[in-house]
Amino acid sequence: MTKSSLLAVSAGVILTFASFAALASALPTRTWVSGKGSDSGSCSLASPCRTFAYAIAQTAAGGEIDVLDPAGYGALTITQSISIVNDGVGEAGVQAGSGGAAITINAGASDVIQLRGLTIEGAKISNTGIQYNSGASLTVVNCVVRNFTDNGVDIAPTNGAMFFLKDLLVSDNGAIGILVQPQDPGAVKGVMDHVKAINNPTGVKVDGADTASSPVNVTIVNSSIATNTSNSFASTGAGLLVSAASAGQTSVNVRNTSSDDSAYAFQTSGPAILRLANSEASGNYAGIVVDQASTVYSYLDNDVTGNTTNVSGSLSTGTKQ
Repeated sequence: MTKSSLLAVSAGVILTFASFAALASALPTRTWVSGKGSDSGSCSLASPCRTFAYAIAQTAAGGEIDVLDPAGYGALTITQSISIVNDGVGEAGVQAGSGGAAITINAGASDVIQLRGLTIEGAKISNTGIQYNSGASLTVVNCVVRNFTDNGVDIAPTNGAMFFLKDLLVSDNGAIGILVQPQDPGAVKGVMDHVKAINNPTGVKVDGADTASSPVNVTIVNSSIATNTSNSFASTGAGLLVSAASAGQTSVNVRNTSSDDSAYAFQTSGPAILRLANSEASGNYAGIVVDQASTVYSYLDNDVTGNTTNVSGSLSTGTKQ
């Protein structure tokens, strides 16, 4: 091949890559979905798409998918920064088929995901509502996650990550309403605000057993963890279960939160730290269960009454500054 031919081939390759880059950068930063839409085109406001899965492929990383009207928009896998928004037009449903997850998040280490106004339905045939495997941060606001055979929300990132759950109802799932169980090597921080974990065998579980070298820090405020029991399990569930394998690696702060009618309202396992302030536990088999290797700090403003056993184990006194 002559030198001029090689130059021509190289130029063609460069132009091809440039064309692909131009197409990628040309994706819109905002797309729309509708129950009357069609999975074709660019998902514009005038010609919206039908499913989230198709729309996300037509949306630039860091962009937004907006819901125009109530409908079911199908399961999806998220691999980029994205916001999916329903601002009150009616129910925007997300439902998977048998097995699997309704929303799977396999995003990059710097990707930010936001979900708002979604009803994520398992119909007792899908395993998990939201499966958060990787990403920089996940925000879930004003959503419902219900009727999954396993966990409602499963936060199990393999890299350092953050999460924020607000105005979230997680109910009637087969195992755990919200499971925070990250894997090494990344530290995980999260906040649950006005979260209701209702009628799951275990309401909320924060498990640091697989993060021996990285801390797990979770704060729960203004929330309700209630009626989380199941007679089909060998041991009935807990309202809030905190467990850890390594001392000091798992810390949970709970404030303005109630746990009613569960087997155990607040339970620790292993060398975990639980801090309780201005919270309530009543009508449970046990209000607070402290594992010998754990530390539970009470700020002496909690209402733990009306349980078969109010406190099992020893509490430490927290000091407000």
